[in-house]
Amino acid sequence: MLSQFRNAVLASALLSIAGVSAAHAQGKQYLISAKAGKEVCVADAASKGQVCVAGGSFSHDVYSLKIDGNTVLKGIDDQLSVGLAGNYQNQAIAFVCDAQNIFPKESPEATLAEVRRLMPNSPPERIKTIADLLEPGTMGMEIGRLCKASSDGQPFITVQVMFD
Repeated sequence: MLSQFRNAVLASALLSIAGVSAAHAQGKQYLISAKAGKEVCVADAASKGQVCVAGGSFSHDVYSLKIDGNTVLKGIDDQLSVGLAGNYQNQAIAFVCDAQNIFPKESPEATLAEVRRLMPNSPPERIKTIADLLEPGTMGMEIGRLCKASSDGQPFITVQVMFD
């Protein structure tokens, strides 16, 4: 009984440190646009997590994960494709930003539908602009990255990064 109580208290403490709640993790996804030469951040008050992107001018973008204002993990886009791992207040923290690549489909309508599927929180005019850039052929493009941070396996912030 004491062991179950201790485990429940420990689990509660771990979740409150990073502010993770299952209901919160399922519901919110933030949207930011990377700007060349500038750092752009979005914060989630409930999790005390913040994802920042410093857009590189013809170089790698730098992504950072901050918790309670402290930089916990930081790396370039290539590193975040694989993911970074670290610890914060004795919690395992993981941070990954998956590249979102899109290739032209058989019709402009199908391409538009695919961009819409990959970027569900993006403004309609942005989705159309990206779809229009994808002319028929085999050449695709990276349209953004989907960044996710988790604490002990529980996601606490998800950010859709769009490229300008």
